[in-house]
Amino acid sequence: MKELSNSQLTEMIRKRAADTGNVVLTKHAKSRMKLRKITEAEVHATLRNGRLEDPPELAPNGGLTATMAYFYAGRKIGVVVGLVETDGLPVVTVLCIKQR
Repeated sequence: MKELSNSQLTEMIRKRAADTGNVVLTKHAKSRMKLRKITEAEVHATLRNGRLEDPPELAPNGGLTATMAYFYAGRKIGVVVGLVETDGLPVVTVLCIKQR
C-alpha cells in the first residue's frame, strides 16, 4: 500500500466505510464489541466520522494499521483498523475495539 498522509488515510477510511460491504469485522473485534457493549452502528459511525488517533503503522502483510477515534453517545470509541488492497481497492478490516 502506498504511503499516505494522515488526512489522506482518514479520508480513505471514511470513503470506504461509507459502504458497510467494505468493512469486515474480525472475530476478535466482535468479541470486544460484545464485552464493551459497542454496536456495529457505533463502529461504522466511528469509521465514517472519526479521526486518526495515532500515526498509521506498516503491518506485516504490507497493509497499514491505524486507530480511528470518535465520541459517540457520550463515550470515546477507538476502532483499530487494518487496510489492505484487494483488486486495487482498500478493504477496511476492524481488528479491535477500544473504549476510553
